[in-house]
Amino acid sequence: MVKVNAWNHVVTSGVGSVPPLVVNIVEGTLQQINDHDCGIFVIKTVRAWINQNVRAIDDNFDSSLARIYIISQLFKYGIEKRVNSYEKDPDLVPRKVRQSRKLQKME
Repeated sequence: MVKVNAWNHVVTSGVGSVPPLVVNIVEGTLQQINDHDCGIFVIKTVRAWINQNVRAIDDNFDSSLARIYIISQLFKYGIEKRVNSYEKDPDLVPRKVRQSRKLQKME
């Protein structure tokens, strides 16, 4: 682990000095290789982290394929919302509303 003093500023009025901002950089973690795919990289990294499979993103990360995958997932979700007439995310719909919808489908 490498510690970097990223910011060091002394306040001249009032409070006094502010401690420097220390950033810990963990060696061996994946890094974004360009300056324009940060959103895609973050989405894929967080998704892998949530699924507890951080190794799923390897050194051959292809942002164009990741972008296509994310777009297709958003499109699929949008179609499902439209077909099922969701007003909002199903997980956010109150339980009573979900139960009444299930009952309506059974009738």
